[in-house]
Amino acid sequence: MSSLKKSQRSLRAWTKQKWRTKSGKKSSETGERYLPKKAIESLSDSEYAATTAKKRKDKAKGKQHSKQPKKTARKVRKYRRVNFKGGKIKDVVGTQLYNLFRKGAEKLGINKNDIDTAYKDSAQYLEEWHKKKYNKSIPHTFESKEKEKELNNAAEIFTHVLSSYRFGDSKLKRVGLQTKDLTQAITHLDKTEYGDFINNKVGFLLKNKYPEDEQLAMLELEKMLNSKDERLYFMN
Repeated sequence: MSSLKKSQRSLRAWTKQKWRTKSGKKSSETGERYLPKKAIESLSDSEYAATTAKKRKDKAKGKQHSKQPKKTARKVRKYRRVNFKGGKIKDVVGTQLYNLFRKGAEKLGINKNDIDTAYKDSAQYLEEWHKKKYNKSIPHTFESKEKEKELNNAAEIFTHVLSSYRFGDSKLKRVGLQTKDLTQAITHLDKTEYGDFINNKVGFLLKNKYPEDEQLAMLELEKMLNSKDERLYFMN
């Protein structure tokens, strides 16, 4: 089994490839297309404008996923590839549960595109936190196991707190999110899955405190993370 969870692997890919928008702002604010930094640099202004326009148009139509224009997709494909060490996840039960919960999430109004955007915004929040704390971008290799563990913890925390902040805007959605992570914790016998349940609670807490200000919520999360607030779950 891989040593990194799916959310960690996704976030590690996005940080390693430096996924961003051309303006540097969050896609949730501007509607721009998220792409790896090198992919954006490979596109002309008109090509990036075209793929962003298609994303905005598809979102306006209510589509969950917006495909790239074919020419752009071919051009940026090589910049999206990331290989992870540690083997493949072979968990049939987990896969079936994930598909089941994904369908349930769609019925609650949480679609794949929203989830992907939350993950990618998590990567940007993670990068911002790291720059504030260490005055540099997230490195591709780590000087110690402790530094790597710190980043893995931060990645998990930003991912689940931001997701639960965005999607936990009703009691029904909160119950759905918590049921998913508790079920995964029981079926996987994995403490880190229970940790997701704990970190979700922090997202709900911040949503109650800052219902209309995600930036303030994430600033408070940074403080909680730096102080190792006991309300957050940290992997050993």
